[in-house]
Amino acid sequence: MDSWFSTLGPTSLPEATLVAQLGDTAWKLERLSKLENGRSLARLEESLEKTPEFERFVLTHRALQAVSAFVEIADACPVPQDEAQTDALLAAVEGTMKIVHEVPELPEAVMQPLAFSLGHARDTSKDGRMLPDAYRALGDAAKVLKGALSAKLAEDKAALAPVRERLAAEVLLLDDADLRKLERHRKLLETAMQRQLGLLDQLRVQVATVKAQNPADARELRVKLRVVR
Repeated sequence: MDSWFSTLGPTSLPEATLVAQLGDTAWKLERLSKLENGRSLARLEESLEKTPEFERFVLTHRALQAVSAFVEIADACPVPQDEAQTDALLAAVEGTMKIVHEVPELPEAVMQPLAFSLGHARDTSKDGRMLPDAYRALGDAAKVLKGALSAKLAEDKAALAPVRERLAAEVLLLDDADLRKLERHRKLLETAMQRQLGLLDQLRVQVATVKAQNPADARELRVKLRVVR
């Protein structure tokens, strides 16, 4: 509002009222632009989420999260000491492997070390207790798999860029009720701003022959309007 007052320099209460209305309309137009951009981005993400590239990215990300969680467990927790802990750990690794197998285009060789370590840990467990070496081997294999999944996730993310660019052009052409409504509001606000500018010009022409008020009056008008608004 200060910028509008400084630029247009109203010298009377009617002028100040019109300038305040112009500032308010400009603020609403700025808010409207943010809403339009947000809606367009939402439509773009909705379209992107339906693509096979995005599905591949999601599956890879999910697998990486599962493997990373097991790596943290292997680094932080000691070797299972009883049958219940051992069974729970092995079941967790099996569940992680199932998630990893859902990742498309992931080489089988990448998953083999963890699968082999899982089988070795199961075969060498005695009286429900896992051998320390077998536990360590599980953690090391999981770290190798985590690295491979991290690299694949970066590739999958990069593959989304051209898809997003292609969809961006298509989304702009979509028939969207919300965007049409926002466009109608934009036209109304722009018309209001043009009318307000026209009224301001007319007012200044009418008072052109009147002696200008003291510049200090404009500052006082800003204070009065702020109190009222």
